[in-house]
Order: sequence, then structure tokens, then C-alpha cells
Amino acid sequence: EKPSSLPDLGRGAVLGTILGILMPLLSQTKMQQHLEALFAPGKVGEDYLEIWMPRYTRFESLMATITDKNAMLQSLKEVHERLPEIKCPIQVLIGDGDKVCSPDQQVALLGEKLPAAKIVRLADAGHSLNLSHPLDCLKAIDDLFARL
Repeated sequence: EKPSSLPDLGRGAVLGTILGILMPLLSQTKMQQHLEALFAPGKVGEDYLEIWMPRYTRFESLMATITDKNAMLQSLKEVHERLPEIKCPIQVLIGDGDKVCSPDQQVALLGEKLPAAKIVRLADAGHSLNLSHPLDCLKAIDDLFARL
């Protein structure tokens, strides 16, 4: 995946105004699909959508999201290369139903770069573990601290 040029285009007076009007309107379906993928295999709650969809689809939020994703894409290789530098105890939670990041690819990367990391896979969880499985996340944190 390549970084998007939209943040730069959005700074122009004419094009920025057009994008500012169109992007929130055109992003509704895509954002809902993205949120559904984040919560899969579970369901995203209607109350969550009601509260967060208007916030996520504001022009400023969309541009910030694209800018953040661009920065992540540009730094991902270096982050992967530097993972072995981490020396503290590591525990990683991975949802087996993650539709955003392949669980198998995550496990393979972490196994290679951080062989001492404890990997906890949650069978019925997706990408947004802290939102969909908060008690499992708290238990994993407690378990980590109990081992230290």
C-alpha cells in the first residue's frame, strides 16, 4: 500500500474546499465498512456507530487519519527492523478474526523479530480488542504483571 497524496491536495483553497464538502459525504459507507472490519468477527454496536461515525467522517478527522496512515506506511519497515531492540517483557494480544491485520502474518513477524514475546490469541476477537474484549485485555495485562 502506498501513502495517499490527499493531505497535500486538501491544503489548497479550491481543492481543499471541494474535498472538505465531498469527503465526509463519500466516506460514510467506507467508514462503516472499516468499523465493521475492526470489530469483526463481532458486531459494531449501533450506539458506537451513532456516536463515532459523525466524528470519524468529519473532513479534519479524515485528513488526520490519512496523514497518520501515511506516516505508518512510511515508517513500518524501520519499525519492523528495530523490533529486536525491545528488551523489556512483551505480551501481544492478537484476535484470530482480525480482518485488518492478518493474525498469521502478525504471529510470523513477531516470532521472527521478538521470539521471547508471549503471544495471546483470542479465538473470537478481531482487530479492536480493547473495545470488543476489554475484560480479556485486562486479564492479559494482569497476567503479564503477575509474571514480572
